[in-house]
Amino acid sequence: MVATAVLVLVLLPSVPAARSEQARLDKAVDLLQQQSQTGKGEFIAFINAAGSAYSWVNAELGIKDAGQRLFCPPPGKSLTSRDYAHIAVAEYRKSKQAYAQRVEYPLDVLSLALLRGLQDTFPCK
Repeated sequence: MVATAVLVLVLLPSVPAARSEQARLDKAVDLLQQQSQTGKGEFIAFINAAGSAYSWVNAELGIKDAGQRLFCPPPGKSLTSRDYAHIAVAEYRKSKQAYAQRVEYPLDVLSLALLRGLQDTFPCK
């Protein structure tokens, strides 16, 4: 009985915190979607920079590590900031509960969603 009461007291504060993190992430996703329509804003710029960085790392891995890339888009496929935003948002929505548990800054969470989404969208065979 005492252990149950202690467990409830320990877990209670985390419920509002989890909802707060979820609300922050949802707002970040909404802003990213809005900014992907215009191509302007700090969220779309951030996700574009993350996507470009992943693409550069991916290209280097393909050259240096015997082709062991992170993701494998079709040859000649050029990804835009809108593509990156769409992929990040789709991945976030697919695994929303898992991302809600993360405590990092929302743009960091979305950049992780982008990486995972790129790997899911363009798997290497």
